Amino acid sequence: MWCAVVVFSLPAVALEVDRSHRDGTIVVSAELPHSVNAVRSLLADESVTMRLGKNIRDVKVTPLANGCAELAVTNRAMRRELRYVSERCPTADGWHSKMVSSDDFVRHDIQWAVRPENNHAKVLIFVDVELKTIVPGWMVDRFVVNALEGTLRAMNDILSTTDSPISPPVD
Repeated sequence: MWCAVVVFSLPAVALEVDRSHRDGTIVVSAELPHSVNAVRSLLADESVTMRLGKNIRDVKVTPLANGCAELAVTNRAMRRELRYVSERCPTADGWHSKMVSSDDFVRHDIQWAVRPENNHAKVLIFVDVELKTIVPGWMVDRFVVNALEGTLRAMNDILSTTDSPISPPVD
């Protein structure tokens, strides 16, 4: 009986997340068992995308005339709040969010790419971040990698539910 409980508590499909560094940029990626269109639809809404991370405390989205959006973000990180303002714009295969101001960050640059792979969606997140504090880089990297892995898992969970905001209506 105990074994049956353990088996039923495991996720149906484990999400394989890859992590690497490229010239100081953190790269986290996963192949999600969903269509590219479904993933892009989820990520198209800035307020949804930014709330995928469990450490995001608040996001204010202001649409801009150039088709981009200004994001005022408050993160909960390492026992304090960190804030930045960025401009998030669409790219050929995703979005690019570039910091425009912050009292807490030297750099905060995020690129999302969604590409077809094996009839699924390969999601890649590239993050180049540097805090103005004396927190060691390895610690910031670990925090960012863990947060991004959680974001990819949250995306998969949302897209796997039948009541997902991007699911077709049930007749």
